[in-house]
Amino acid sequence: MLDEEEHFQEQLFERLRYFGERELVQDFWLVIEPKFLDNFPKITQRLRRPAVALVSTNGTWITFMKLRLDRVLYDSFEATSLDEALASILPLLSSISLKIGWRHTPSMNLDGGIPSCLK
Repeated sequence: MLDEEEHFQEQLFERLRYFGERELVQDFWLVIEPKFLDNFPKITQRLRRPAVALVSTNGTWITFMKLRLDRVLYDSFEATSLDEALASILPLLSSISLKIGWRHTPSMNLDGGIPSCLK
């Protein structure tokens, strides 16, 4: 799906550029096969595999992205840490993330924010 959604790639690259130019802390991530899906059995039943989640602490941006994507399931959850929100069942996540230019910042604090996700 990700390689079929050209506008999705454009939106993500534009957001990365915007954050980089303004030296903002990244507030969104792609998680391949996220562990938190186990907490949502009704959603998990409807997913095709492999599943990918777009996770962000910015609910407004998640809604913006949801409206621009096909085949999206939407929900929100609270995580005790960024590591918990970004945990994947795939051990190769960090090497995959590096290949597509995503940065994982485990020291970032969610400051009580509620990450939203698109799956």
